Amino acid sequence: MLYRGFYKLRDMVLNPYRTILNEPRYTFFFGVPLGLYYLTQLPRRLRNSLFSSYHHLSISFDHVSDSAIKLVTAVDDYFVIFIVVALIPFIIFFMK
Repeated sequence: MLYRGFYKLRDMVLNPYRTILNEPRYTFFFGVPLGLYYLTQLPRRLRNSLFSSYHHLSISFDHVSDSAIKLVTAVDDYFVIFIVVALIPFIIFFMK
């Protein structure tokens, strides 16, 4: 029993391509951390302006300034890239 577990772990480490090809969900083990690392790289100015101006936004779109729109469009780019980094490897190996 212990030998089978060790053999399976050794096979996963020595043959990562075959392991990921058989189990595409393992791509999330490196895709999600890479995406999260990318999210942590938000520029410091953007991060500060996001948290300091959050309480100034209102529901009415008449009061939304151009700087708030630019902030939202800059932040959503990071989230879209995070999703792409996390999902594209899974999609590639799932379709094979």
